[in-house]
Amino acid sequence: MLGSGLVLCLAFFSFSKSYALEDLRNDPGATEHTIPDDGYVEVPLDFEYPFYGRTFTNSWMFGNGVIGFLDPTEEPYQGRFGFCCRGYDNSTNRPADLTKLTLMPLQTNLINYGDGKFMTKGDEDSMTYGWYNISEYGRPDSSNTFEAEIFPDGMYQFRYGDLDVNRRVTIGSTGDPSAGEYEQYLYGTPPPNGVETITSYGLGGQCVVDPLADPNCPGYADAYAIQQYEQNCAADPLYDPGCPGYSEAYYDQQCSVNPLYDSGCSGYEEALFEEECSADPLSNSECPGYDEAYFAYQCEENTLYDSGCPGYEQAFFDYQCEQNTLYDSACPGYEQAFFNQQCENDPLYDSGCPGYNDAFAEQQLDRTCSADPQSDPRCEDYTETSTEVTHSSAPDNNVGDTDEYTEPQLTGDATIDSILRDGSDNTEVTRVQQEPVPMPEIEPAPVKNRSSEESEQQEETTDDEEEQSPDRRKKLKEIAEREARDLADKMGKAATAEQQMATQARVMSLISYVPGFGSYAQKGIPQPANYYPDESIYEDRTIPDSNFGARNGLAQEILHERMVDMQYNREKETN
Repeated sequence: MLGSGLVLCLAFFSFSKSYALEDLRNDPGATEHTIPDDGYVEVPLDFEYPFYGRTFTNSWMFGNGVIGFLDPTEEPYQGRFGFCCRGYDNSTNRPADLTKLTLMPLQTNLINYGDGKFMTKGDEDSMTYGWYNISEYGRPDSSNTFEAEIFPDGMYQFRYGDLDVNRRVTIGSTGDPSAGEYEQYLYGTPPPNGVETITSYGLGGQCVVDPLADPNCPGYADAYAIQQYEQNCAADPLYDPGCPGYSEAYYDQQCSVNPLYDSGCSGYEEALFEEECSADPLSNSECPGYDEAYFAYQCEENTLYDSGCPGYEQAFFDYQCEQNTLYDSACPGYEQAFFNQQCENDPLYDSGCPGYNDAFAEQQLDRTCSADPQSDPRCEDYTETSTEVTHSSAPDNNVGDTDEYTEPQLTGDATIDSILRDGSDNTEVTRVQQEPVPMPEIEPAPVKNRSSEESEQQEETTDDEEEQSPDRRKKLKEIAEREARDLADKMGKAATAEQQMATQARVMSLISYVPGFGSYAQKGIPQPANYYPDESIYEDRTIPDSNFGARNGLAQEILHERMVDMQYNREKETN
């Protein structure tokens, strides 16, 4: 017990610089007591004093430097011996009642030889006990002065003046020494330089039972830390991962901060829905902004999804062009496609069309047959007849190569024949979107020269036909008139001056045509041997395009009709 007693002694009190004595001797409010040798006096308290786990409202002041809190009359040892006659070693085994529940500012054998004083002074804040000029027993010349003061919070303080003691003394406090409840600051003779002020709480064994009884208890810091830890854990299990219920509390905390922490969190489904919608409104059709996002997505995937999509017009145009290059003249490849389409609709659209030669030969045959079904055995209305008139050899019906076939003469005038065979009303151009480029005038291939025998036979046949078929002349005249009107209309729509001039020359040829009028040219009329050299009347020049013909079309048509009428009038007068 000595070791533990020393530890307690060192742990539960502090020596500090000596405080000045309160010195009640000059205080009129203090009470002086007379205490006989080994005697005591009762000193009531104005407050409750906690001491070693108990609370006291009364005290007893002993002459031998002790303050007791048990009634000496009820204690067999304290009342009988009065803590005489030397200091008690509380660390040794002795009867518990001998020093139980006491304060020992200077427990030894003391006596007042007449010059000393025992005094007290107290109120609700503290109680002070004072021993002034008290001698050691047997040494009247010795003098010892000291004080003890207690407070309502359990603290006590020992203050010392001059000490002169040769016996062993005990300075400390006791609760139940046999249970280890004591504080023993000094057991022995006081040091020569005196004793400094001691302040403590009289804890002793309380620290063993409860280290938190006082900050001065051994293990107080650890006990306090544990206490605070437990209190904090009780207040908030999240205080530390080691707290009971930490896992559950942490889970609840995370769920409250973010319901997406775990699928088991309350509100997880709603939070997941909101997060997914925020990241991608297309994740669910119920998401805010889904319709707009869906529309934008469809437009990104296919600009043709809706006419409101950005770039829809261009995409629609491109799509239409992909589906049908003829959709618009701005489509890539439109010109070639348009050309191909026109050629498919009519191989006569252009001389570059596939099958143009065959179609042209067939067209020429149709026109020939239209003018004279008997002109070619291939005509549908051709009738086999016997005649003594010698005709030119007709082409074999089985001849397949149209290039070797020579078209029969219709009027005897090569220019008129060419115009009549190349009537513009037989070819119709299919237009797509915009008006196609007008088909250029196609001049028929020149008729190959026949042998002299064929020429003579043709002349005789022509003369005979003209003499024998007056209706034929009338029909040719009607065809010439119709072709002249068509050419006049085309001349009015010509886009360039060159086209107008070329068309006008052909119109004039038709207007001046009189059936049989040029037959003399085929009967061997002598021609001049010499001609004047050719001279250029008009210099070559580039005439800018003009729409003048469009405005001139009506005037040209009226002029044409008048010229036709004049021609017919002259013919009638001649006849």
